Amino acid sequence: MGKATEHLTATQLERLEMISKNTPKLFRGYTLKEQLRLALKMPDKDEAKQELDVFFWRATHSRIPVFKELAYKIRRHEEHILNTIETKLSNARVESITKSSCLFVRPTALGISKICRI
Repeated sequence: MGKATEHLTATQLERLEMISKNTPKLFRGYTLKEQLRLALKMPDKDEAKQELDVFFWRATHSRIPVFKELAYKIRRHEEHILNTIETKLSNARVESITKSSCLFVRPTALGISKICRI
């Protein structure tokens, strides 16, 4: 259940169907996870906002405490999440830029010799 639905094998799809029938709370959690994953992969900021709103409503009404807590955290940081979707900047790119700047600028000149060690 850690995989995306489109990457599941036939056996895994059968297991997922069995889970949906036998443990509805677990299946609800899986569908919420998938909904959030798809919302974060949206290329358009407005579409992502709509999907995050739907996720927020479903998560806060799911009776799963972990998802309720996650929904409120996402709501608090929604502006930053949407900016990340719009600019397509990830933390990896930011860290890469920071690291490359440490290669070109003498760290001691910036007073950050202990922070940017290679």
